[in-house]
Amino acid sequence: MSGAKLEVQIEYCGPCGYAPLAAQVAEELVTEYSSQLAGVTLVPSSGGTFEVRAGGRVVFSLDAVGRFPEKGEVSRLLKEKQLLC
Repeated sequence: MSGAKLEVQIEYCGPCGYAPLAAQVAEELVTEYSSQLAGVTLVPSSGGTFEVRAGGRVVFSLDAVGRFPEKGEVSRLLKEKQLLC
């Protein structure tokens, strides 16, 4: 990872009630990586969406894996993709 800070977007379906999960994932990221983040943006959407993007890449997608992320999973994926240390 370069010295640039990472911007993370969490798009979630508001009508589906996914806001609390989006907030939980955001809190995990900010708590663990605040010094490496430019920001974490929650993006309300619809249609059953729950997707995490970082550095222009999809890191987690409910549509792709058919389930919600487990606690700590998004952090782990960001490390595996070498987007965060």
